[in-house]
Amino acid sequence: FLYLIGVRTGGGVMNGHDAACVVCIAALSVGLYAHTLDGTEYVLDDKIALLLNEDVTGKRPVGGLWWSDFWGRPIASSSSHKSYRPLSVLSFRTVASVLGLDQRHQHCVNVALYTAVCVAWFAFLRRRRWVSRPACLVAALLFAAHPMHVENVVSIVGRADIMSGMAYLAAIDAYVVGAAAGSPVLYVLACDIALVAMLCKETGLLALPVAAAVDLIQHGKALQWWTGGRRVPLPAALQGAVFRTSVAAGVTVACLVWGVWLRGGQGAPDHSPAENPIPFEKSMWVRALWQSQTHAWYLLLLCVPAWSCSHWGLAVVPPPATPLAGCAAYAAVFGPLVGLARTPWAEQAALCVVFLVVPFLPASGMVRVGTFIAERLLFLPSMGFTLAAATVYDAFVGAAPGGAGAAAAQPARRRMAWGVVLLVLCCFTARTVPRGAAWKESLTLFNWDVAECERSVNSLASLGVVYTNAGEYDRAEAMLLRAAALKNSSGTWHKLGRVADKRQDAARARRYYEMAVDLTDAGKVPAPALLFDLMHLLCELNELNACKKAFNSAQESFAAYHDPMRPAQLAGFAKALMRFDLDTNALKHLDNAVSYAKRSIGRVATGSASYCKWSFDFSTYLFRAHQDRAHAAAVAPVRQGVCEGLLRHCVPSNPQMKKEVDIRCGDMK
Repeated sequence: FLYLIGVRTGGGVMNGHDAACVVCIAALSVGLYAHTLDGTEYVLDDKIALLLNEDVTGKRPVGGLWWSDFWGRPIASSSSHKSYRPLSVLSFRTVASVLGLDQRHQHCVNVALYTAVCVAWFAFLRRRRWVSRPACLVAALLFAAHPMHVENVVSIVGRADIMSGMAYLAAIDAYVVGAAAGSPVLYVLACDIALVAMLCKETGLLALPVAAAVDLIQHGKALQWWTGGRRVPLPAALQGAVFRTSVAAGVTVACLVWGVWLRGGQGAPDHSPAENPIPFEKSMWVRALWQSQTHAWYLLLLCVPAWSCSHWGLAVVPPPATPLAGCAAYAAVFGPLVGLARTPWAEQAALCVVFLVVPFLPASGMVRVGTFIAERLLFLPSMGFTLAAATVYDAFVGAAPGGAGAAAAQPARRRMAWGVVLLVLCCFTARTVPRGAAWKESLTLFNWDVAECERSVNSLASLGVVYTNAGEYDRAEAMLLRAAALKNSSGTWHKLGRVADKRQDAARARRYYEMAVDLTDAGKVPAPALLFDLMHLLCELNELNACKKAFNSAQESFAAYHDPMRPAQLAGFAKALMRFDLDTNALKHLDNAVSYAKRSIGRVATGSASYCKWSFDFSTYLFRAHQDRAHAAAVAPVRQGVCEGLLRHCVPSNPQMKKEVDIRCGDMK
């Protein structure tokens, strides 16, 4: 940000007009999102990425985040998401360590960073002089108000896109300035900043291909060479641009190879068809149809953002019968470039296409991603969209390519153009503000999603989970059954089993859990949480043989997914082992049971409700083990620790527990 804004904008010292533009941009971006700063909870992925991520909470040394993925799992493990964004995780950790884990602090940082990116986009365009100052303001205002940015700003994990976007702009600017000045220092700086952008989010590395394309277009005059007959040998300017492009390509490939090595030789995670079914289609024609359809939807959302959903899925978008939608999208993007090829606007059209298309490549299907359509992936391509809008503004008011003559434009045309811009900003604001408010809590977010995309399976299932946690089981079951009717998936039936379990309908819960196990994708182990819930239910039903089988399967699943067990799951495994021993009047599982018990108690706050409940439950088993002469010596220290914890931290605040604790821990006082 300091590099882009500096004290120079547009090649000269920032004047009063530029400062006024910066104030307008900052006021709009802050005003649109100020109401989101008092969010009441961690929503969607924020809880996993922050509260459950030991790299953020500080439970793991800071050096560990360089070997972990975005969600806190070892980046080289087979269960990792393979999203490597250590600088974004470091920003979460820094804010959490300085200001605490209150989500409002993280939201404030997001809004501040987003405001900085909006101002930096204006400063970038002014420095490049591709469009006039009013057109730069148009681009920055449209970028600040675009409804597709809500998820990037209001969702805390969206900070990865914002931080990457800032470094992305700085890297392009340094590259282009270095190419114009023939400065190797700036060129090396551009590569360094692109690496920083990649460490914020992987798409930041695309700064180098974008910058190389800009260099070829502006300094190498590649379009003039192409339309002028493609003479050989190449002009000197184009030769220099081609050489710089080759070096940029080499750096990009080197970074990609390093990323694959870091991920344990795996470039992308093994996503399931439930997340993104397109790569799993056997027919190349069907895959091409689906990809063209998603490209058309992305362009539609960029130009006419009339829909928003945090969980776009295959059921939301109608299946393509013909390639007409995709062809129309490609014609809309590349048609102006062909039509203006031999006009003064050719270079401007090419720049717009580069900024729109190149950052979109990861979402286009060239790389397997675990999402069908995601609004957050439009953050960088939207810069190309707003640059195109700024170019249209200049052309309409009568300015020459590059913004020359904009000051002498006809007043009537300028007023008309600004009227259209203000109308678009009002429409964008009318979408952005309520959508931002919906992101404050899970209930409002998923209700919004279901209202706008009623066929979104993930939104229906997520809303069912919210209702389940709130104790509204009828509503939860209704939402989950709607989701199951749209897509018969293992995850949905697992959630329905939890609803039945909470209703104490054991027979139906077991049936749903077993259906979820049967619906697991071929060749994959059922999810650890599913097998754990089935194990817990079978133990409660006193079906010990089936419970033991589920216990072993759950342990294997946790190991296969490299999934770290949560305290409640550790406690559940401990209780299952204790149940086996107490029901068989033996202590065959003593060591494992004690190990799980100690780990579960040790990972929750001393004196908390979970601490007291689990300690109380474990004290029965430990009392039984202490009476056994063969195990008394081994179990005595553990039992003493549990009893002392109960007597010191739990009994004073819970007198009803005192009598039972005295019985189980009486000789330990």
